[in-house]
Amino acid sequence: MKSFDEYKLRVGRAIHKRRTALGLSLRDFGLMAGVHYNQLNRIERGLANPSLETLYKIADALDIDISNLLE
Repeated sequence: MKSFDEYKLRVGRAIHKRRTALGLSLRDFGLMAGVHYNQLNRIERGLANPSLETLYKIADALDIDISNLLE
């Protein structure tokens, strides 16, 4: 089983990859998702422990299912 930190990194990388593929800055994406860009930065680097609600907002703004963040 993977450690919790590994899952945080995996989620952060998935968000970063999708966000940059869409050509969105952290600030622009934060406005779309309703999540402050500083928090997004910490999530993408695996330094934050986002709530399920925050992950839902992010996935919704990325137009993906929340489960895709763990793949």
